[in-house]
Amino acid sequence: MTDALGEVWRVRRLAVDATGLGETLARLLARRLGDSVVRPVRFTAESKSKLGYGLLAAVNGGRLKLYAADGSSEYAQFQREIEFARVHFRPNQQMNFFVQAADGHNDYLMSAALAVEAANDIETRPRIARGHMAEE
Repeated sequence: MTDALGEVWRVRRLAVDATGLGETLARLLARRLGDSVVRPVRFTAESKSKLGYGLLAAVNGGRLKLYAADGSSEYAQFQREIEFARVHFRPNQQMNFFVQAADGHNDYLMSAALAVEAANDIETRPRIARGHMAEE
């Protein structure tokens, strides 16, 4: 997996759930990809609130786009999680977002929030096209 992330996809930032068993995975990924690439996120009320606000800002700001429906079960599950997502605001304005256990899981929803977190401070440089013009 680390070869695909580092050598094939060349990820510049990866946010990983480092809560409980995920802590070991985050540590192993950081060892292989580097601490500057891997951002471990331990889910606490505060960190999950930050993820929720970041996800909401990305959606409302047009920075988060979904692929077109492809008929896959993964796409259907993600849509279901978005549909059943709920939010609760605590008195201190901390956000808790979730899918009720009776309605399923929130794995894809949390993955989207982690993807937004990973992209937050990536330096965006203009991409330069390389190649040559075809002769006419």
